Amino acid sequence: MVHNYYLSGEERFGPITSRLYTNISRFGTMRRFYEFVVDDIIEAKPKRIMDIGTGPGIVPIMLGTKLKNAEIVGVDPSTHMLKIARKKARREGLKISFRQGSSRSLMVKGKFDIVFASISFHHWADKEKSIEYLLGFVKKGGELRIYEFAVSKGLLSAMLNHHSVRKEEVLGMHIRGGKLSSVKAVGKMVRFSFRRDGANA
Repeated sequence: MVHNYYLSGEERFGPITSRLYTNISRFGTMRRFYEFVVDDIIEAKPKRIMDIGTGPGIVPIMLGTKLKNAEIVGVDPSTHMLKIARKKARREGLKISFRQGSSRSLMVKGKFDIVFASISFHHWADKEKSIEYLLGFVKKGGELRIYEFAVSKGLLSAMLNHHSVRKEEVLGMHIRGGKLSSVKAVGKMVRFSFRRDGANA
């Protein structure tokens, strides 16, 4: 039986849309966003990292070229995205594990220093439950990090449509077993960090 990793309303990426997304992500605003994510994660010097909604594997591959000794796992519900990610990693000579899964269903063992999602959080149908689930894969002292474009009004908000989040939405969340520990914003790019209850820095 094939597992359905998507909930109703969540965007699905097939062979054509996966390739289109990969091409768009190479340039301009998207590239700057990925650089923001990578630089922020590198500061924490993590040894074990998991990317939720990895898409074509851009961030794990960028991290893999800079964090040579880190174990990196990329997860995505789309087999088409995973095929692209694996091909790109092999081309770079990187040993990154790409697996099928979602923010609610992971086939991985152990815990991670950083579990993160970059420009995929806005797709999640049940954001609070996904955060609570993913915090279970975070080591004591580690973090779950959500990276997104945060726009509340204006032309950019209309252009991004549902491909962004409102800060107010995240700040108002009630997370069982965890809490929002910090927010970092650079222009329209934002990172929300969550920690498990009782997980000391």
